[in-house]
Amino acid sequence: MEVALTQELVEQYVGGQLEVLNRFPHAYIARGEIASVTLSNHNGSQQVTVTLEWYARLTGKNRWELIEPEPYRVDLKVFAPSDIGDGRLYLTADLESTVLYPPGGSKLDPHTGRIEVGRSSLVGAR
Repeated sequence: MEVALTQELVEQYVGGQLEVLNRFPHAYIARGEIASVTLSNHNGSQQVTVTLEWYARLTGKNRWELIEPEPYRVDLKVFAPSDIGDGRLYLTADLESTVLYPPGGSKLDPHTGRIEVGRSSLVGAR
């Protein structure tokens, strides 16, 4: 279900995780711990900016490699936000998709490679 983003809504994801699936030009999967999320206007369109405590990419050896986190930005002219249940926010475009997991949701431990599946504590989560 499509969702209208507000600053109050995106701030609920602080302490949760971000997962990125990029399909082009070099396909990769990445995860990171969300330190902050802001919604702003940039050149006439809304933009979501996520800063991360840590960021890891899945390597060809099925291991997570920690890399230096940079702010992750999504232009809402390109990415469509939707609620996919359990408090998860899905941002999708043609070649990339992103899921914001709330605190208490799915969590990757980049050191062990384990993903813990939790339930959302967000108000209104299905």
